[in-house]
Amino acid sequence: QSFRTDLASNLRRYLNRSFAVGKMLEGATMAGKVFSSGLLNNTYRDPVADGALLLGDAGLHVDPLFGQGHSMALMSAWIAGELSREWFASGGGNSIPLAMLADFTTRRDAELMPYYRASVRASQALGLDQGARFAHRAAGREQWAADEMIRFAQMLTPRASFPSFRFARLMAAASRAA
Repeated sequence: QSFRTDLASNLRRYLNRSFAVGKMLEGATMAGKVFSSGLLNNTYRDPVADGALLLGDAGLHVDPLFGQGHSMALMSAWIAGELSREWFASGGGNSIPLAMLADFTTRRDAELMPYYRASVRASQALGLDQGARFAHRAAGREQWAADEMIRFAQMLTPRASFPSFRFARLMAAASRAA
């Protein structure tokens, strides 16, 4: 809530804490007003409804924390593209039978639900303990740390421990320095 009191300044200060983003935006000027996105819920929908095929966030929306939305949308579109040959070859006239569209739901869920479930678990248990705070600080300073955070988020399990010895060493050093 306090972040929203001055979105532009707080966003600029937050982005400058990242070594990569801060350097990239050095000397940049804000082109417009900064808006808050509000609460973004993870949302699952049956992607086949009333003759429409829902792709991307319309059918499966994940918390943007891990930046997977565009990838998941492209993966959904790829699946639809692969199945469309069969749909259009069936010669069903002006519509595609609902049973054929169900194949899309099955394939989409098989390929994307692991990412969706990981995002749901991570966003529900977003409390940051001291180790997680050290890891996030490291991810703002080192590219390998940012990459490691993304990999970790994609395989998060309810009781997962961070899988990187590099992070453990970095966090231990930061803890001693604190």
